[in-house]
Amino acid sequence: MSAYIYVRNVRRAPFARRLARALGIGIVDSTTMPRTRTGNALINWGNSTTPNWRLPREFFWLGNTPEHISVAAHKTRTFEALSAVGVPILEHTTRREDALAWFRNGSRIYARTTVQGHSGEGLVFLDPQNNTEQDVPNAPLYTKDFGTPFKEYRVHVAFGNVIDITQKKRLSTEEILARGLELPPDRERLQVRTYGNGWVFTRANIDDHQDIRNLALRAAQSLNNMPIAVVDIAAEWHGGRPVRSQVIEVNTAPALRSDTLLDAYVAALRPHIDRTDPVPVVAVDVPPVEVAVAEPVAPAPPPPPRVPDVQVVDVRGWREGLQEVISNYCGNVLTTQYVDGLKTAITTYMDDNTQR
Repeated sequence: MSAYIYVRNVRRAPFARRLARALGIGIVDSTTMPRTRTGNALINWGNSTTPNWRLPREFFWLGNTPEHISVAAHKTRTFEALSAVGVPILEHTTRREDALAWFRNGSRIYARTTVQGHSGEGLVFLDPQNNTEQDVPNAPLYTKDFGTPFKEYRVHVAFGNVIDITQKKRLSTEEILARGLELPPDRERLQVRTYGNGWVFTRANIDDHQDIRNLALRAAQSLNNMPIAVVDIAAEWHGGRPVRSQVIEVNTAPALRSDTLLDAYVAALRPHIDRTDPVPVVAVDVPPVEVAVAEPVAPAPPPPPRVPDVQVVDVRGWREGLQEVISNYCGNVLTTQYVDGLKTAITTYMDDNTQR
């Protein structure tokens, strides 16, 4: 089986290109067709659109389909799908009035001005002690602050297994400056946990627990059995274990910066790519085209000669004109696909060159 990484834009997908090189396979996007036409597995890396080129029936989605991506990439749709089956998620609303009620009651909130952003894009933190109601923007989604000190995790799930887990931790001031980042204000630095604010996911000295892993597996399963999912989780700990955990979001195209994470995905994907049968992949949802074969029938008898009820003005000119119509319409070879159009052309020509 041959395989390709399928992305939104090949030029803007450095981590997908890195994965493709590690696997020794190609990479395509919505406008770039694979070179081979049969037996291809498409590994979807964050692309919610189907290809502009036609997918032959021999193509398969190895892992996520565009529909998987479209749900995970839209935070509101993700929350709706997870909450429908009882997976714990951040308390959220799409109504500004509800967010203002939380705000008036002293809760800190996050306004998400885009529901398809990443890396903190469009995330606005609002604290009643430092902001006013006028600061709360109109947004398609609002989430309430977790409410208690929590630890944040990123769990990578592939084909029903946890292949990597990291915990988000804050860099020291020295580490932030050493990475060439600007030192953010303390309040924003503490509440908006992005790389730009000095937060990174790490595997060093993390507080791991099976409950965190199980929640990630459950979230992936609840999103239509998503084969590849990167689940971000907030967890409150007491007594050496998480006592309250909620899904923050689900990603589908992780940044493969570290060799450890890259190796994990290569190990998870390689066995499926090396298989020669399509058992572990999902067939592309393209219905087969059935061609009906008509049974032979006896030719119909020729129609009786038609007595024209029109008078041809110039028979010779009409015949030459008709021949020109036939020649212009279908060239020197007549085939059955031109019959209907030819009849229309002849009728139009006769109407224009005869008189009652």
